[in-house]
Amino acid sequence: MKNVFLKLVGLSKNDLPHTRLKKQKGFSLLEVMIAALILSTGLLGVASLQIVSMKGTQQSSMKNQAMGVVQNITERMRANHEGVINSRYLVATNITAFDCTTAAPNCAAGTCTAANIATADLHNLICGFGNTPRTGGVSTVATGDIGILVNGSLDIACAGPVPITVPPTPPSCAEGDVKITVQWDESALGEETVIRDSLILTTRIAAP
Repeated sequence: MKNVFLKLVGLSKNDLPHTRLKKQKGFSLLEVMIAALILSTGLLGVASLQIVSMKGTQQSSMKNQAMGVVQNITERMRANHEGVINSRYLVATNITAFDCTTAAPNCAAGTCTAANIATADLHNLICGFGNTPRTGGVSTVATGDIGILVNGSLDIACAGPVPITVPPTPPSCAEGDVKITVQWDESALGEETVIRDSLILTTRIAAP
């Protein structure tokens, strides 16, 4: 009787509401699962972008700090040209290898020689500011100290013409030409390998 009625009104058994509902139950669950998969994939992508962004921010910060160190030492050299041309600023060390146990010369009274001033400048840049003896590295750091960098190191060498001698001698600082190299470790995120980065400046410290 039901089938006859359906034919009279132009419907079939599959057009009944309860029949369509039964057929759509599994299909709706599949839609939810697909949507969850797409959402989780998108969230993983956002997390990866966040990690890359954090690493980029950290690298930019370290480069800015390294530029501060280079600017700090060059300003000190310009104020002590005699110490530069006499090769008093030559150094190749990091914060743990440099002798920070001996206090820096106290030049506040204005009685220091050019060599004393250079020693005090290097001590402050590598060990931190002040005249209190330190043990094994930096106790107090500020912008411009290599201690603010991760495993920071400072290398200052002469970059002038190489004298023609036998055997050959290192480049001269007589004209104020120096090469400043600041190195540090890029902090690793996750299982990445630590990368050693550097900032190198070759410049001439002109006489005042």
